[in-house]
Amino acid sequence: MAVAAKLYQLEERRDQRRAIELDAKVHQPKGPALDALISDVSDFGFRAELDHALGIGDIVGLEVPRIGLIEAVVVRRVGREYGCEFLRPIDGAVVVTASEARAADAAPAPPASADQLHPLEPPFAEPYASPLDRWVRLALILIVSAALWLIIRAVLTQLGP
Repeated sequence: MAVAAKLYQLEERRDQRRAIELDAKVHQPKGPALDALISDVSDFGFRAELDHALGIGDIVGLEVPRIGLIEAVVVRRVGREYGCEFLRPIDGAVVVTASEARAADAAPAPPASADQLHPLEPPFAEPYASPLDRWVRLALILIVSAALWLIIRAVLTQLGP
């Protein structure tokens, strides 16, 4: 079991988080755009504080100044804070740079609509194969462990006392 816990822990932080303070809009496929405070971002996701309730598994679009909408899925909720994972990894430094540029010139971003929810195209990272669900990993670990145990037992039985 320690192995399964260790695999799960390693997956939690795939990339460095960059602390930012960005007022942004989070778009839902159905419903109004929501005001959000983005507190950190990485290549794989972001953390946002919202007054509106979202469900785990909801698909949302993060509106980033000078970039547009980036599609993500809600993976975690603690109170008013949400953890969202981008459907396709991006360069988180681009989001930080965009937030700094917006603060510098305070130019409003063009309005976006929920119809535009889609991941960005290159120069951002290409799609990646998402890691296995933790229950699938646990099942694989148990199956492999049982198979190894059977092999060792068969070998010991062949050797005899």
